[in-house]
Amino acid sequence: MAIEITIKQKIFGRKTMPLDVILGDYLYYGNFVNDQLKEGELGESEFIAYNPNHIGRGFSVVWTANEKRKIELRLPQPSTTQELADFYAVVERMVTYWNAKLIVEGCKTRLSDFLSDYQNMVEFNDCIIKRFAQQVLEGESETLTLYSAKWPLSFGKEEAARFIENTENYANWLHTKQIVDRVLIEK
Repeated sequence: MAIEITIKQKIFGRKTMPLDVILGDYLYYGNFVNDQLKEGELGESEFIAYNPNHIGRGFSVVWTANEKRKIELRLPQPSTTQELADFYAVVERMVTYWNAKLIVEGCKTRLSDFLSDYQNMVEFNDCIIKRFAQQVLEGESETLTLYSAKWPLSFGKEEAARFIENTENYANWLHTKQIVDRVLIEK
């Protein structure tokens, strides 16, 4: 489950999309190698962007430095409220920079309509967090593994109970588990 966005530049006056427009002045990036993010590395045609102050699941950006036609973004769900805000800001920056067409889940959408739907997406995201947590609590799965910004993370019943109590606990858990160096976690 994800929010899938395509940003298409109009035919006339095409220009490339600089990485700093995508990232703004606060997002970091990396490329997955063996289920772990290599920070500061770009993939051949895709990378993961994330906010180091609120590390969540990150979102993928299908992009190359010479691309002038289209860029695709994918934010996995459930995400965090801060990550949704970052994602929406990136979409707004990119669409504005290119004066581009915005396609959300395969449907052409006005940027203003996309942005005005932010609060509904936050509420929907909270429902997904609670539903996944409930599945763990009811024993549908012992743990649930989520691909996150830096590496896969699994949560069990203890975490699920905290997520249902308050979905911000989910955001705090994701950040706390990824802020430390993975080598320290594995020792």
